[in-house]
Amino acid sequence: STELARSADADILLAALASRTLAAADPGERREALADLDAFGVDLLAAQKIDIENYLGDRLTRVKTSTVAIRFRALRAFYNWAVAEEHLDRSPMRGLKEPKPLDV
Repeated sequence: STELARSADADILLAALASRTLAAADPGERREALADLDAFGVDLLAAQKIDIENYLGDRLTRVKTSTVAIRFRALRAFYNWAVAEEHLDRSPMRGLKEPKPLDV
């Protein structure tokens, strides 16, 4: 989308969305998670750990923990892919714990 293209290399994002190695989330969920993080004001390929923490904390005040956990897994898959493909040196999600739903 245009919004994603303004904040990160569109070719990298399209490759990530199409990647078969990102099995942790379906393509639609990956796209939604990346668009949501972008809309939150985070440059996807320049994100720092604090950016992800702030995003997740905000989402936890707005939606169910289980929804945030799904987004977390989609973002983790994207950032792991970006590191494996050498688009990033380190994942900004490294060391973060997945939110555990209390509503299960």
